[in-house]
Amino acid sequence: MYFVVCAVLCLLITAAIFSAVKAGGGTFLPSFTTGAYISPSAMKEYLIQLARAQKEVRAGYNLPDLALIARKIKRAHKITDAKAAAGRSLFEFERWLYDNAYKLAEALDILTAGKNDWRGLPTLADGLPRVFAFAQAVVTHSDGVLEEAYVTACIEDYCSETPLYYEEIAVLPLAFRCALLARAVSICDKVITVNKMIDIARKSNTGLAADNIRFNSFIYGVSLYSSVAVKKRVAELCAENGQPIAARLANFDRQLIRYNTLAAAVIRSVNAVSVFMDGAYLRSRSQLNSILEGEKVGVYVNMAEDSREAYLREISRISTKMNMPEQYVGRHIVSLANAEGREAGYYLYENPVFGRKRLPKPVRTCVYIAALNIPAAAAGAVWGVFAPLPAAWRIITAALCYPLACAVIRELYALILSAHVRHR
Repeated sequence: MYFVVCAVLCLLITAAIFSAVKAGGGTFLPSFTTGAYISPSAMKEYLIQLARAQKEVRAGYNLPDLALIARKIKRAHKITDAKAAAGRSLFEFERWLYDNAYKLAEALDILTAGKNDWRGLPTLADGLPRVFAFAQAVVTHSDGVLEEAYVTACIEDYCSETPLYYEEIAVLPLAFRCALLARAVSICDKVITVNKMIDIARKSNTGLAADNIRFNSFIYGVSLYSSVAVKKRVAELCAENGQPIAARLANFDRQLIRYNTLAAAVIRSVNAVSVFMDGAYLRSRSQLNSILEGEKVGVYVNMAEDSREAYLREISRISTKMNMPEQYVGRHIVSLANAEGREAGYYLYENPVFGRKRLPKPVRTCVYIAALNIPAAAAGAVWGVFAPLPAAWRIITAALCYPLACAVIRELYALILSAHVRHR
């Protein structure tokens, strides 16, 4: 009885701790609407206005709701797979999703693997990371067509008003993939709705409820599978609503053309993001990278890609810790380096001008392991000594308490690191 009571108390305490740790964080729901197309000339002004409205941000670590995206894509694929197995023809937009399901799954896997990269990003008042709001705006108002030149122009237009920080530039591939998958979800919703209505029309000659009549896909299903009497009744109901059945079918055809275009654009853009959004492209879009390229001795320009990435991330870490803009830190380091005839790395690592010199990575690793394990071991020891249980149960529960305490402490550390973001 004591063991049961203590176990319940442990679960309640753990749940309370994790809920406190996650306070202020959570998931954000991407927009699954198709949106409106904006011409490239109007897009520039739109992005400038958007950037002006998104200057005020706060600390946050909201993550995209990948479970919802995966669930909808899986359901749509299940429907198209069943249609193909039954020998029924697929609509063109269904064929795009069916033939390229592996590409969507691959993009979803990349998002899942990089879910922790969203932590600590500047977040808008509505909970969306700023970089995702930008990517979603570009995808929504370009009909999902992403080409390198167009995306580059959009980034430059946005950053001309509100520069994106390097930590945001680095997750642009994730942000665009997430926005494209949200676009794919709107197509998956169409797959689900169209096939549901067609199946109702195919399996029943009595499904003439008002909720069914308002769907063009139901009218299409009636025209294919229903009896003459049902077709006549549906035609009468459509005429009463002011739209002949021929007009409803024409509307359905136009919707199919629209979604055929959207599906093709999403699949091609997912491929395009994988091709051109590599490390070199992302660095070329960063203002911090341009500042470091102003180093006179030219060491940074001739560095390997991994080394340049390390410099950018180190400056991002320093600016976060010192609560300063990245551009200010980069310009200050480069100006000192140029004045002294040194390379910028000297003022980052050997003689840092911001903060103290960092300990070697093996030492930092040992410190982190000790900071994680010593409190967890102490919690397990205290429980093993003072828990109101028999000796055997104290040993067992103490062994279980250790990994639980490690998990809680690790989440607390992640919360502290995520919350320690400058209010830009």
